[in-house]
Amino acid sequence: MIPFKKLAITIMCVLVLSTTLFARQNAKNKTQKNLWFSPSLGPLSLTGNMGFGGGLEFAYSLNGKYYSAEIFAYSPFRLSSSPLESTEYKDMVGVNLLYGRMFGRRNIKFTYSAGASFFVSEVDNSSGTSDVISKSNSLFIGLPLQVEIIFTPIRVAAIGLKAYANINHQNSVVGFAIGLYIGKVR
Repeated sequence: MIPFKKLAITIMCVLVLSTTLFARQNAKNKTQKNLWFSPSLGPLSLTGNMGFGGGLEFAYSLNGKYYSAEIFAYSPFRLSSSPLESTEYKDMVGVNLLYGRMFGRRNIKFTYSAGASFFVSEVDNSSGTSDVISKSNSLFIGLPLQVEIIFTPIRVAAIGLKAYANINHQNSVVGFAIGLYIGKVR
């Protein structure tokens, strides 16, 4: 599982560096504020299992500084209906608090950010000798990383692609999502 985490971190770093190299800064005297909310959905890999994830992001940007709070839910695909075979699958629900940078031109924006993640995930408390399945929900902390490309054809709505990772000791996640951005995005 460690090589998968290293690959995810390497991909995120390459995306951040490549978008940073081609970015242009806004004029120093110009104040630029952006505020939006964005529902997003997409495929993911949750601790090696393919799944689906979604979120609702509330973001604010002022002169290139990017602040975001996102409510998210990640769930692996369940290919078996047997509870004994599905003990390895763990859903995640929580909140990401992110800080980063936003830059770009009139019709395209780039963001990259990192922060803290607080989430609830299912923990298997059963002993190996018993047939009884004992599960409980526990609170965990993670490191979310996120890169977005936002296409802004009009001032109040946009569409974007998001690559994200949530690195933690319980259920690490890597995924992509398509989002609809509504608010002052340009």
